[in-house]
Amino acid sequence: MQGSRASRASGYPAAVGLTLLALTPFSVLSTSTYLVTDQMAADLHTGRSGVQLSQALANAGYALFVVVAAALARRLPARTLGVAGQSAAAVGALLCACSPGLGTFTSGRVLHAAATGTMLVVALPPLVTGQPPNRMPATVVFLNVGLFGAATLGPSLGGLASGWHAWRALFGLAAALAVAGAVPAARTLDRARPERPRTRTAPAVVLAAAATIPSFLGVSLLGRQPPTSAEFLVPTGVGLAALVVLVVSEYRRADPVLAVRAVAHTLPVIGICNAMLAGAGFTLLTEVGMALLVQVEHRSPWTVSATMSTLVLGMAGAAWLFRSTLRSRWLPATVIGGLLAVAAAGATLAGLGSVPGPPLVAAAGLLLGFGAGAGVAPGLLLAALSVPGDELAGAFGLVQLLRIQGAFLVGPIVPALLAAPDPMAAIGTAAIAVAAVALLGAVALTALLLAGGARPHSPDVHAWVHGQSAGFHSPRLGGLLRDDPDE
Repeated sequence: MQGSRASRASGYPAAVGLTLLALTPFSVLSTSTYLVTDQMAADLHTGRSGVQLSQALANAGYALFVVVAAALARRLPARTLGVAGQSAAAVGALLCACSPGLGTFTSGRVLHAAATGTMLVVALPPLVTGQPPNRMPATVVFLNVGLFGAATLGPSLGGLASGWHAWRALFGLAAALAVAGAVPAARTLDRARPERPRTRTAPAVVLAAAATIPSFLGVSLLGRQPPTSAEFLVPTGVGLAALVVLVVSEYRRADPVLAVRAVAHTLPVIGICNAMLAGAGFTLLTEVGMALLVQVEHRSPWTVSATMSTLVLGMAGAAWLFRSTLRSRWLPATVIGGLLAVAAAGATLAGLGSVPGPPLVAAAGLLLGFGAGAGVAPGLLLAALSVPGDELAGAFGLVQLLRIQGAFLVGPIVPALLAAPDPMAAIGTAAIAVAAVALLGAVALTALLLAGGARPHSPDVHAWVHGQSAGFHSPRLGGLLRDDPDE
């Protein structure tokens, strides 16, 4: 085991390259395609609803294969999964780039998304726990970009692609990056078979499929069906119910695929909930800003691209703060502060109509990029630091499944808002609602942190990286309210 760990440590650049090449293309595409949806619909001989349906299926595939990969990681060598995942991502993106119609495009989109979900589970553990502890400050910056930060670049690239009518080039670039990622996958990942015994994983996979596919399909119908329609309520309700059953059943299992029991403590719950709220707020407010510029004020693609570039600046500032607070006692405060920044971005966008769109959206984008960069990846890492290293794959699988559900289920809300009689008022109301939810979420998570009774302390990154113990000591939920609180 030590030899394997040492060999991975010597390939740090390859581990970083694999993480970025495997994860960032899908993140960028998830936010860039909004601006080229009409062009894609015309070229694929379909309507906007057809493209949105393919996006919903892709998001479901991403979320589902996070769980599938966590199950397969118990049976297959990481190198086999990594090379197969990168190969599948290349084929999927290439199908999208060359697709003559919606069917081929949807197949490629789902394949690329599923491969990315697989790589999330496969690529992260070697980068996080397979490297020396002194690498962690740099590693967290790459994690921030790979897990969510790259999504801040999507709107600017989408604006450029719209101006040049070059949406196929985005997928062609994703295919090239996937091919390039197969090289570090073959060099970095462990070729040995897992040592853990094979256990039943089919129930978790079946429940994950029931939790993702119906709910994403149901939400994709918003805009064509009212929120009170059975076409929306039934599949969405089935998906959410299956998600609850999945979490409960995995908590009760002795050898679960997803590390539910390990993260059912104060700090992991705060990190997961924060990432879900910040990710969902980012997704919704980013699309609100783009909708305001494109469909309400009819700004040029170049103006949209330049305006949305402030997302990247905000994310860069958050990455620096994340790196600075990783080894300090203030990481939980950084995470909750990111959620407060999302609330501030929503409050800024609530001023629609008072000033021209570009400066308003640019200011909100700076806050939103910071909020996503400080609230999503740091929240996920806060959860990961609170579980032992040998359960990291299951923990990442769980937290990303929940984060993806929270972020992408709100995406189709914006098209429904634009269909309202007064889209400007509807968008402003949505911005206020996001700000209120984010603010209330930050208050609730702060109360949860205080009720847990965890004294501010620095994480033991060295012990966590070497698999000796969790990095953070996290008390049980509501520790101060129990008769036998944690020490």
